Amino acid sequence: MLIEDVDRLSRLSGEDWNKLKKMIRQKDIRVMAVNVPTTWINSGMSEFDSRLFAAINDMLLDMLAAVARRDYEQRRERQKQGIEKARKDGKYKGRKPNQARYDAINRLIESGSSWSQVQKVPGCSRGTISSAIKRKSGLKSSS
Repeated sequence: MLIEDVDRLSRLSGEDWNKLKKMIRQKDIRVMAVNVPTTWINSGMSEFDSRLFAAINDMLLDMLAAVARRDYEQRRERQKQGIEKARKDGKYKGRKPNQARYDAINRLIESGSSWSQVQKVPGCSRGTISSAIKRKSGLKSSS
């Protein structure tokens, strides 16, 4: 399997990364990363060299996956801090609701469709259905 960068393969938690590694090993998949040259080396090696590079590559992939996860978590934390600061400054109000989707959901609910049926038509989650219903109820009570 050729990947552009190890962070494309894994930003998973340690436990999930170990599960993925186990699946990769069970299927005997060789991971080659563009930015990890030792993963490209293979042809014409002795068994010793092959095993040595396999161990080195496993270690490198583990380290790079851990770094990718840490980077992912840091970016999420910084984003969260930025949003909190912007909210305090009155510059961030969150994502605006998709009113057309909410209207479609409420029409389906009013026509007697079940939540499971509603999920399939506009392709939304139960949380979105709940939000649409609450939003409509809130709008009715305020008018």
